[in-house]
Amino acid sequence: MIESKNIIYLPSKIKIALTGLLITLFLASLFVSIVLVLTEDKTDTILFCLSLAQLTCGAILVGAIAIYSERDAGIKVIRGQANDFLDITVAEALEQVSITDDRHQNFHFFKLDKPSDGQPNSQKRDIFGRIYSGKFIDQNGTEIRFKLWCGLNVYRIFAIYWLKNDFLNPSFVDWRKHNTEHYESIEDDPTEQALAIAYSAWLQSQVFKFTFGSIDKLGFSTNFEPVRCDSEWYTSMWFTVTTDQDLLANPSLKLFWAQDLAMMTESYVRTALRQGLNIDSPIDPGPL
Repeated sequence: MIESKNIIYLPSKIKIALTGLLITLFLASLFVSIVLVLTEDKTDTILFCLSLAQLTCGAILVGAIAIYSERDAGIKVIRGQANDFLDITVAEALEQVSITDDRHQNFHFFKLDKPSDGQPNSQKRDIFGRIYSGKFIDQNGTEIRFKLWCGLNVYRIFAIYWLKNDFLNPSFVDWRKHNTEHYESIEDDPTEQALAIAYSAWLQSQVFKFTFGSIDKLGFSTNFEPVRCDSEWYTSMWFTVTTDQDLLANPSLKLFWAQDLAMMTESYVRTALRQGLNIDSPIDPGPL
């Protein structure tokens, strides 16, 4: 059985040859029908030729749609669709993120920076990723900036958040004291690296336990890893999911995953703010 993808992926020369063959068959059938009508009365032959011409005409139309369809047709098309997903679909979904709680009354939504030159409101980064930058004002009038790295490798989605570590956070200090494993490891190795490892474990098991605890049902893989950058410690939070291979050809799937990323981001920011964590980082998140 011939699949539509196999037809779409045919080389251009073969596509042209098939199209030419169908057109030739159509014109030949039409020509024979006209000649028979003008020369002699052979009704059965004329009807057969006309039926063949009609059938060939239909095959040309269907073939043109199938053969020259842009559905995953080539690398340039796929890259263009992936760019549209990141620069338009994901960006527009993130603009709908709402940040409101009892402790932060004076900011209401996550807004992506929009350059005045009309370019997409995301910054290209790495092979297939983007940096999304948002800002809002807290109740003290302080501007808080937040960054997210999101990438799409054809049908595999990546989302990366970086969070600056605060080893003096009261909740972390209390958890560390009551967590025998990490408390003893830090006593044996009283370095910042040990603290950073414990901090990442605290974020994953306590702070974001419910924020990211159920995304595995959608197929997400998660990873929390301590990172040292510019003499500061951060926690890199990776989330990856393999979607349907027809993601870029399916508008409903693109909207679903874009909105799911936006919802995950909204939950992450709200949870971090409730816990008093510093999401305002000068470091751009990205693959390690």
